[in-house]
Amino acid sequence: MSHTFKWYARRSEVVNWKEIPQDARAIVRWWRRIEDIHGPGRQLLEEPSLARLSAERLKQLGERYDADYVLTVREPPLELDAVYENRGYVIYRLD
Repeated sequence: MSHTFKWYARRSEVVNWKEIPQDARAIVRWWRRIEDIHGPGRQLLEEPSLARLSAERLKQLGERYDADYVLTVREPPLELDAVYENRGYVIYRLD
């Protein structure tokens, strides 16, 4: 349900499920990012939420992909500085 967030926030994103590229090379790069962030195979399909990752892992991913923030569900809370939250989502600063 966060698919329009980047439009309103005027921010880019590292990868998402909805916007799959249309050319073969870009699809391979997209899939590698999906697996790097969410885990390979069955693991990524079972629980695709970034909230299941540790704060340390999210910071590592932020450095790798030059990301300053992470948007995820509120539960479970992460040990990162929250810059915004509502009933369903929270934005954490990664630096």
